[in-house]
Amino acid sequence: MRVYSVLPLWTAIAGDAYGDGLVNVSNILAVVDDWGPLGVVCQADLEGDTVENMVDLLLVIASW
Repeated sequence: MRVYSVLPLWTAIAGDAYGDGLVNVSNILAVVDDWGPLGVVCQADLEGDTVENMVDLLLVIASW
C-alpha cells in the first residue's frame, strides 16, 4: 500500500476570502457584502467569529 500526501499549490493568505491565492478588491467586496452579524462562519468571515466587521476588512487590506 502506498500513501500519498497532497500539498496545496499555495499557502493560505489571511485576507484571501475566496481561497484563490489572491487578495484584491474582490475580497474587500466579499467582506462588505455580508457586513454585520451572520450567526455562522462564512467564506468572507476571515476572523471566524461569525461577524463580518472592521477586523475582517483590515485582514484583507493588510494582506493586499
